[in-house]
Amino acid sequence: GRLQAFGTPARLAAELWPDVDAEIDLGGPAGQPLLDALTAVVGVQTASQTAGGAALRLDDREVLPRVVAALVGLGVAVYGMSGAGPTLEDVYFAVDARAGRAAPEPAAAR
Repeated sequence: GRLQAFGTPARLAAELWPDVDAEIDLGGPAGQPLLDALTAVVGVQTASQTAGGAALRLDDREVLPRVVAALVGLGVAVYGMSGAGPTLEDVYFAVDARAGRAAPEPAAAR
């Protein structure tokens, strides 16, 4: 075997998928004006309505505090926020696939 990657699962995941998916619990669906305000926050790529609030795609996890601060600044109650990061299994298979593409061709196949 060969070492294909080194680091914590969180660091490897951040290298493989810099974007972060998050859901905000607002106690009800976010309306279009609020979705527009969310997408105006630097680092928010997209915002869409969910039954309990909004689903966001962010540049990275450092955007989360800015999102909460913007909502609180607008007087919006935030009941929770959850991220949907990749699992350890997702990281493993992504590293394995990346290593497979970069692996040299076996000598017998030349």
